[in-house]
Amino acid sequence: MKSQWEFFVKTAKTGSLSHAYLLSGNDAQKKTEAVSKLIQFLYCEHPGVLISCGKCRSCNAVSKGLHPDITKISKDGSEIKIIQILRLNSFLSLTSSQGKVKTIVIEEADCMNAQAQSAFLKLLEEPKGDTLFLLLTEYPALLLPTIHSR
Repeated sequence: MKSQWEFFVKTAKTGSLSHAYLLSGNDAQKKTEAVSKLIQFLYCEHPGVLISCGKCRSCNAVSKGLHPDITKISKDGSEIKIIQILRLNSFLSLTSSQGKVKTIVIEEADCMNAQAQSAFLKLLEEPKGDTLFLLLTEYPALLLPTIHSR
């Protein structure tokens, strides 16, 4: 994990993060922790070499799930529905509060129904502004191949 973390940090520091990442594996807690650590690092006002400060206003907002430039999507019942994906358009149309990237985390992305995946694909192909999509999944094969290729 250390080399992957160093890759993300280096990529973030050079401003060359891709607009989307798919994090897969069967340990949901590790994926969630890795995403939280990355997001906190990205928004930190005083980042260290490899970690966020953990103390600034942004770090506190991220750790409490209250940062206005970050939104999470998770299952509504047994799936992620198209309406949840369509609501992202409103979120993405707003200006970033800190002039940084807008981040969308989709937990259990493999639970998007077919219509939600199709709607998400449009967002993925034509992201608005500086947008970072982080898709977490245990079963990446359940996502459309076109989502993988983006």
